Amino acid sequence: MSDNSYHKMIKPASGLPLDAVILDTDTKFKEGRVPKVGTQIKTQDGRCFRLCSAAAVHVAGEMVGVTTAQATEIAGALSAVSAGATEITLDCSGIDILGAGSGVMTKDLLAGGYLMLTDGAGEGYSYPIVGNTVDDSDDIFTIYLGEAIKVATSASTTDCIVVGSKYRKVIEGAVAISPIGCMMVPNTGASASVESFFWVQTKGAACVLGAGTVGVPLKSSTSGAVADSAEAGSGVYDTIVGYGLGTTSNGYACVDLCLD
Repeated sequence: MSDNSYHKMIKPASGLPLDAVILDTDTKFKEGRVPKVGTQIKTQDGRCFRLCSAAAVHVAGEMVGVTTAQATEIAGALSAVSAGATEITLDCSGIDILGAGSGVMTKDLLAGGYLMLTDGAGEGYSYPIVGNTVDDSDDIFTIYLGEAIKVATSASTTDCIVVGSKYRKVIEGAVAISPIGCMMVPNTGASASVESFFWVQTKGAACVLGAGTVGVPLKSSTSGAVADSAEAGSGVYDTIVGYGLGTTSNGYACVDLCLD
């Protein structure tokens, strides 16, 4: 008989069951019953998990990382708004924002990300983005902010960086890709047109795909695997994803993750 007290210890405090994968075509998603991307849950045994999404297939135990189009720097394309505003418009004409394509913006693509003002009026402030409209015929769309603008912006001088959520549309882990965590279950989103939502583990003991011998500080390697974190011959270490608790040879290994 199982120990009920231990069962309570490993049960997530909130969120979907850790074995759930929800597609953007599912009823739960359409009705808004899926936690926000980036939502964190913890278990009492010290493990941490984040809700992520992807539009490609990943296997259980594979490391996933930040999309390569996570940020876009834009000059002189914001509208002028007064302090206290929670909406601002951006002209994306000729600009590829987060890999959507030149002059293209899809609804809520920026949700969970940030608008960072980098130069001119209002510079130095960062605002969370809660959503956005699609671009109209003039390639201008509205960004909805989670906090009010602190200093008025200028249409002619305010520059910005648009940063997407690092947990949205994650990609297969590899060298030089910032790692996020380890897939809990296979992702069933099989094409770019289907986005699926699932949990990845970011901290604590996990079963992780390995490349070569695993038993030292680890980094993302090829095809979602982890490997010795020292680059060959350089002594330079990439982002440490965790520490091997058991060795493996091109198989799965027990890794103590440390990404959250």
